[in-house]
Amino acid sequence: MEWMDRYRRWGGWIWLGLGLVLLPVAGLLGWPMPGVITWALTAVLLALAVVIAARPGGGAARVSAKLTALLLAVDLAAAVADRFGIFGGPGEPGVSWGNWTQFTDYTAVLLHHPSPVLVQTAAVGATAAEVVLAVLLASGRRRRLVGKATAGLFFVYTAALVLGPEHATVVRYGMPFLIGAALVLSATPAAGSVRQTEGGNDKTRSRHVRHDDGRSGEAAGQGRARATPEG
Repeated sequence: MEWMDRYRRWGGWIWLGLGLVLLPVAGLLGWPMPGVITWALTAVLLALAVVIAARPGGGAARVSAKLTALLLAVDLAAAVADRFGIFGGPGEPGVSWGNWTQFTDYTAVLLHHPSPVLVQTAAVGATAAEVVLAVLLASGRRRRLVGKATAGLFFVYTAALVLGPEHATVVRYGMPFLIGAALVLSATPAAGSVRQTEGGNDKTRSRHVRHDDGRSGEAAGQGRARATPEG
């Protein structure tokens, strides 16, 4: 819904601000801090959000929104690649899981060790959702819907972390920044949608002009008929 763009943008900035507040708090509490890649991703997402906020409907904002979508897509795709060992095995630097077994064990911890069937279902569902959202984010289609869905997925992950024993890793993974960036993205219309709207308005104006011209021509014809003397 376009009329909700303002509120989603505000919500995005609240989450980004919360992330900035949690960084020093995490340092004081001794929580795990973000790695180099997460720091870099956070800094770029914040910079892009500032550009979008400065001129929400401008060309720079649309370019920044595209870059934000691509960064979120890369983050989701990298998370999927990690659980299949593409970046290395368990315990290697920069690797969160390293294989599917480690990922499902982590999922079981977040879900408070339910049945193995539920763990596998949740792990497969999360992976499928991440793949689909990564593809849609990279394509740039349905930005509002995809941005909201991405923010919702990140929020579910954040809630699972906060409510479980892994709450200290919320800052490490930069979850507030990911949620905030996705919400800001969802409030930034794509260039195609803007052109389509403008084109629709132009067509509407053209129809009105043709309709008005027709009425003007009809009125002129009636005037000439009245001005012509009868036989």
